[in-house]
Amino acid sequence: MPSAINWIVPQRVLLTSLNGDMSKEDFVNFMTEIRAQIAQGQKPVYHISDSMGLGKVELSLRAFQDLLKSLSMFSELTWQIDVNTHGLNKMLAAVASQFVGVRTRTVPTMDEAIAFLKRIEPEFEHTVWTMPVLQPSIVEPTQQ
Repeated sequence: MPSAINWIVPQRVLLTSLNGDMSKEDFVNFMTEIRAQIAQGQKPVYHISDSMGLGKVELSLRAFQDLLKSLSMFSELTWQIDVNTHGLNKMLAAVASQFVGVRTRTVPTMDEAIAFLKRIEPEFEHTVWTMPVLQPSIVEPTQQ
């Protein structure tokens, strides 16, 4: 599963982007890396997860819950904002937030995620946000 992790407000707002299917191993590796990044941040730390490109999560709900319980989360994270419109992935984000004890909000666009953070953290209104350059998707030509 391709993913990217970037600080879009240095040491304060972490952006992760998920693309493709996620296996159990992918999930464990991803959570380990996020925890390490957030631990390096300056409190309070916020996390925006862009899961619009997330495909199938190859875990049962029970296995997902067990993994979340085993991966102790971190007190440094203040809010988790999930950019997502897929019903099942929205439900998984809600379940995850309950198990890790982090306040979570799901929004349909990146603009809404940033606007939400600017409302709850007024200093972000005048902060420079550095968004990563996204690589265009490769689309195969249609056979005629």
